[in-house]
Amino acid sequence: MAALVACAAGFGGAWWLQGVRWDAADGRRAAAEAESQRLAQRAADGAAARFEADRARLAAQRRIITREVERVITVDAAAAAAVCLSDDGLRIIARAVGADDPGQPAPAVPTADPAR
Repeated sequence: MAALVACAAGFGGAWWLQGVRWDAADGRRAAAEAESQRLAQRAADGAAARFEADRARLAAQRRIITREVERVITVDAAAAAAVCLSDDGLRIIARAVGADDPGQPAPAVPTADPAR
């Protein structure tokens, strides 16, 4: 009878110990998964922030280019090929595409010549 009680106690203890090991493994696995999700979220947040910054920068550049070009060139699509740009217009376009700006202030921007 004592051997049977000892065997049952040993079996119960082993069962409990194995349960503790499985719970610890589950805890480690859950912690590792939470850490990987946190890192993925941080990477996604960084990518979203860079995207929004690039989008704002490009929108600002587009607004500036559109505003300055519309001030210089207002022609029909059919007459666009026949329009010659003034020095001021060329300077604005060169600055918009990143060419060196000569740094000379221009007088008032003349209107575009009518199409020939």
